[in-house]
Amino acid sequence: FSNWSNDVCSFLAQQQDSLILCVIDGDGTIFSDSLIASGREGGRQAAQLLTKGLADYIQKNDIQIRGRFSCWTTIYFNRKGLSDTLINNHVCSAEDFDDFVLGFSQASPTFQLVDVGYGKEAADVKIKGAHMRHWTLTLTETYHVCEQNS
Repeated sequence: FSNWSNDVCSFLAQQQDSLILCVIDGDGTIFSDSLIASGREGGRQAAQLLTKGLADYIQKNDIQIRGRFSCWTTIYFNRKGLSDTLINNHVCSAEDFDDFVLGFSQASPTFQLVDVGYGKEAADVKIKGAHMRHWTLTLTETYHVCEQNS
């Protein structure tokens, strides 16, 4: 039974598509003002542009992936802090911002925005926790594409 189990695990590892984990510190304005001001449609476009950018990066840097890839994206941010900054700088209205967040998170079942609240390092702590959690996944290769310096 043990050899059969090892063979099955080996087969599954060869068949599994690649999983790209994209974890972003979103406390700064990471998308263009025009996308944010476009509300829900801007959020959808931002998600599409991010996915395309990741695919282009993988191809440009000749990163080998198995089969198709699935992109799981999590943006950690202080929702109220970022919203207040954008509104005070006349980038968008509160409704535009809420609609942008909704459009981004609805663009794919694997896209999410997580409000970490106030705190200088709140997003960084969540990102480090996400890395530790995903490093323990089995049968998954993780590529660290880029890291934002604090």
